[in-house]
Amino acid sequence: MIEREIVLIGLALVVLAIAAAFASALFGVSVQPSQLTIVNRSAEMVSEARLLQGGRELAVTTMEPGQIRTTDFVSRNGSLTLTVKFNSGRSASANDVGYLAAGNPVTVTFAITGDKVTLLTITKNRIGRRP
Repeated sequence: MIEREIVLIGLALVVLAIAAAFASALFGVSVQPSQLTIVNRSAEMVSEARLLQGGRELAVTTMEPGQIRTTDFVSRNGSLTLTVKFNSGRSASANDVGYLAAGNPVTVTFAITGDKVTLLTITKNRIGRRP
């Protein structure tokens, strides 16, 4: 009886792994992480930055003037929007810039200046290697 349960659990795990791989391919989710780099070139502290990409949102917390922040995210099919909020309450954004395709890990770099957010580069990463 116990052997049968172990076999059934093993089969269930295999089916679950296959279903996860299929869902990942079907919904365009990359297993290789992309990187977001934000450079704060403004003279003001950023209280929050939000990346909207492929229907998902990624928040980056406070950034001092001159600070560079890098974080991983899973790229999906869609454009990029980065919105920042300064400590003063002002905000700036780069809306619907660039386009990412799922399954293609990239490094995306934005710069924040006093009054705007600019997409600097989108660089394709080599699979399995960090830039």
